[in-house]
Amino acid sequence: FNMAAGQLGAQNEYYLHPVSYSVWRKGGGEGDLPTTGRTREFVPGTVLRDHDYARRVNPGGFDAVTGDRLLPQKTGGFDTTRGKLSQEEMNRAAREWSSPLLEQPWRLLDDAAVKWGWDTPEADDLYRYVQADSRLIRGQGSGLLREDIDELRRAAGERPWSEAKAPGLSTE
Repeated sequence: FNMAAGQLGAQNEYYLHPVSYSVWRKGGGEGDLPTTGRTREFVPGTVLRDHDYARRVNPGGFDAVTGDRLLPQKTGGFDTTRGKLSQEEMNRAAREWSSPLLEQPWRLLDDAAVKWGWDTPEADDLYRYVQADSRLIRGQGSGLLREDIDELRRAAGERPWSEAKAPGLSTE
């Protein structure tokens, strides 16, 4: 039933099911938001680190996959941040691209694994890597709180985002 209703279509807990959200909005949008799309216990990607689950699901590998697609050939280019690229150029760019985020120990960390395991050495190293180019939070790690960021902005002579508001909006 959940799959038919689309409840499991999201891969993170921030997804709101479009039907329940639409009903909530049409009802005046009062009260709490509808529940998120996740309706089952989360299984982190880290379970794949030392196991062969994927090979047991399809022991024949990709060669055992059957089926065909009959999509028409794309005639125009693909709009990208590098401009309009052909299929060959897209494939070459994809093969050439790499990131340490796709390698161990971070390869199997997803949003929920970092959210609930923020205090692990892997998550802390991941945060430090992502923060490396930041002028204010460089090297702060995964234990950084919103209050810490506000204080760092104040120390740099900047107004924290928590104090910013859109013109004309009241804080009352």
